[in-house]
Amino acid sequence: LSTCLPPQARLFSGVQDTSRLYVNDAALYFLADRLPATRWVEMEPGLTNSSRAQAALARDLLEPTVGAAVLWQRVSNEPNATSRSNGVHTVDETVAVRFAPGRRFGAYEVRFRADTGPPDTTQCDSGK
Repeated sequence: LSTCLPPQARLFSGVQDTSRLYVNDAALYFLADRLPATRWVEMEPGLTNSSRAQAALARDLLEPTVGAAVLWQRVSNEPNATSRSNGVHTVDETVAVRFAPGRRFGAYEVRFRADTGPPDTTQCDSGK
């Protein structure tokens, strides 16, 4: 990511199903040396997956400075509300439209903006 995204591009670290959110990988911002796309660096269940917060997150993802989204395929199996969908998929729907399907790295999918196309992958270091 640090070689594929311009230094001024912002990054979104999310999950594949925000309705079942219980954690995102906030370390990605540090590892990629990119600023977060939203004020919610660490996404919290019951807060950032609510209708109101997801609407704000979706608006943030529409900003032209957001260059990529990294989605972690991680769901909760804890015996609480995080193990069930809350039915709010605003962020997931925005990511699906705004960011083109990309490469998978284990439990992570890297998606780049659909309107600008993928970066020149010959310039990307596959180890980052």
